[in-house]
Amino acid sequence: MIPDKVVVVVVVVEAVVVVVPVEVVVALAVEVLVVVVVVVVVIVVVLVIVVVVVIVVVVVLLVVVVVVVVVAVVVVIVVAVVVVIVIVVVVVIIIVAVVVVVVVVVVVVVVVVVVVVVVVVYSSSCSKSWWYLLPL
Repeated sequence: MIPDKVVVVVVVVEAVVVVVPVEVVVALAVEVLVVVVVVVVVIVVVLVIVVVVVIVVVVVLLVVVVVVVVVAVVVVIVVAVVVVIVIVVVVVIIIVAVVVVVVVVVVVVVVVVVVVVVVVVYSSSCSKSWWYLLPL
């Protein structure tokens, strides 16, 4: 695993002093300043966009929560109204049924009393031989 030839590269850097005119330094400083300003502006724009997106998402979520709560309240109110209507209808049906039963019982009692009275009156006016022919 040892290579046959090993190449070693040595780089020597010497300190070089260069005299640069002031105009070049100012131009480079202006370019660096422009780059820094552009980077700062881009960062600020990205942060503003992120804040706006977060605010929009929060507002949308709040609207969704409000809509869900309103729908839930409406559903509860509708269900309560339907339950009350059903209870009222059942109570009315029970009252009507009781009244009908009472009326039928009263009518049957009246009919029986009338039939008994008619039979008694008829039997007292008839001869005794016709008594066994009556349906009662």
